[in-house]
This record gives sequence, C-alpha cells and structure tokens, in this order.
Amino acid sequence: CGSAFGLVISVASGNVATANTLSSAAGIPAMMFSGFVVSVTSIPIWLRWLRFLSMLRYALSGLLINELDGLRFRCDDAERLPSGRCPIDTGDDLVAQLDAAEHGVALWPSYLGLGCVYAFGIAAAYATMRIKARGARHARK
Repeated sequence: CGSAFGLVISVASGNVATANTLSSAAGIPAMMFSGFVVSVTSIPIWLRWLRFLSMLRYALSGLLINELDGLRFRCDDAERLPSGRCPIDTGDDLVAQLDAAEHGVALWPSYLGLGCVYAFGIAAAYATMRIKARGARHARK
C-alpha cells in the first residue's frame, strides 16, 4: 500500500519538494484516522467514514490481531486495578480496547482493506499518468 501511495504522489507532483509536501499532507490524516493515534469514538461522527480510507488502519489492525490473538497476560499486584483484576487480561481485550477488530478477531478484513486501498492507489496512479500523458501530447501539437 505504501508503494501505491508513493506512486500516486510521485505521479501527481511535478518535483521532489511538491511530493514531500503532498506525502506529509496525506500521511498525517491517514495516521489520525487509523484509530490508533486518535480513538475512533473521539472523531466527530460525520468524519468517521474517513478511517476506511486509511491504509494504516488496516495494516495496524492486522498486525495487532496477528500478534495478540489468544495471548494471556499476567500482572503484578502493583499493576492490578482496585477490583483486583489486571487492566488487560488477554490480547483480545487489548485488540477490542484499541478498536482494531470491528468485524471480530479475524485477519481477512485487514487483508481485504489493504488490497482495496492498494488497487485504488494503482488505479489512481495509472489514471493520473494517462491524464498527464494526454495533456503533454496536446501541448506538443
């Protein structure tokens, strides 16, 4: 996905300085809407749909699910809550706390999301190249 993102930025920009600016301008919202920098519940409801466009959301969700599924954690007495429980007992609790598994603890939504974002990026880069090539051809005439 990062390569598709980089390809779109490089095709759309005219020089390196513009590409750096565009990548920062697009990368920061991708981080913000991934759900790990800012909680999904704290994002205004009319902007929450933007999280589905963030490639980082799918990558980090897949990573968390892959690494934490089925784990059990222990904690010392000093780390326990006043009720006597550990703050996080299992990896599934942590995945749920981070809103990483909206569709249950399964990897396929992350793979599907990454694939769709990648395909969209490649298609956008191709379309941008075609438009620029057509404009260059007409400018030469």
